[in-house]
Amino acid sequence: MFKKGFTLVELMIAVVLICMTATVLIGALSTSTFDQSGAQTNMLEHSASIQPEWSKLAVSCARVDTDGNGYVRCTASGVPVIDGVTYPRQTIEAECTGGPTTNIWGGLVNTGCVPIKHGISY
Repeated sequence: MFKKGFTLVELMIAVVLICMTATVLIGALSTSTFDQSGAQTNMLEHSASIQPEWSKLAVSCARVDTDGNGYVRCTASGVPVIDGVTYPRQTIEAECTGGPTTNIWGGLVNTGCVPIKHGISY
């Protein structure tokens, strides 16, 4: 006499395999995709806050988070105009997130931009 259905061990194995697959997929997606326009907006806000005298501001951000830290490298350049004097174009770099600039979940989620100096972000 045969029973129809699955045993508890078979169901547990199936759940474990599904969870492992989901973990790998979520990890791969979170390090490779993000909101590029959100990162550019964050970089615009960041550069305007530290360089308010810049005009003709241009921002570009990478498409992929290459180091897996939740930030992408962004570059902003602008022309400083101080007391009516125009100076040569200057550039700053930062690592920015594609999310909002406000602090989410007590700092557990990367937000805003982090300045880069000499290739080291702090």
